[in-house]
Amino acid sequence: MKLFQLLNWMLTLKLINLSNAKEREKIIINLSQAGNSNEYIAQYLTSTGFRSPMGKNVLVSTVKTIRVKHGILRKPSQSHPRVIAGFLTIPQLAKLTACQRHWIYDRIHSGQLKVANSYLPQHKAGLYLLPDTEETIAMIQKLKEDEVIKNGLLNGVSR
Repeated sequence: MKLFQLLNWMLTLKLINLSNAKEREKIIINLSQAGNSNEYIAQYLTSTGFRSPMGKNVLVSTVKTIRVKHGILRKPSQSHPRVIAGFLTIPQLAKLTACQRHWIYDRIHSGQLKVANSYLPQHKAGLYLLPDTEETIAMIQKLKEDEVIKNGLLNGVSR
């Protein structure tokens, strides 16, 4: 019986944390935009009653993850979107075509989308770059349409 009570209590705590997640996220966004540090925000949230699901305190890493997810960056070394004139990166292409990044990477790895791996001096790893043209967007849209037709998902009809 004690194990059941413990599991029930843990589930209740997780549900409480989930219900506060939106509020916590808003506070993190507002305090980040005001220029407060991750450490300060984590301490503030902890002092006002928020906590991590498995501990007593809000983690600094949780604050950072939410801040970066919303594009609130602190240092130039953080992940800023690359801008390379005349080309699109996979994340930029995904945003323009309303696709998931991994969907585009899957098409590259399966050979459906032919893209050269570009090596730029400022980047150690290769970087997929596609021409920033209407043809590139049309090519992705065509791949999406073909997949919808192939999988029988057109007009809400599923297999």
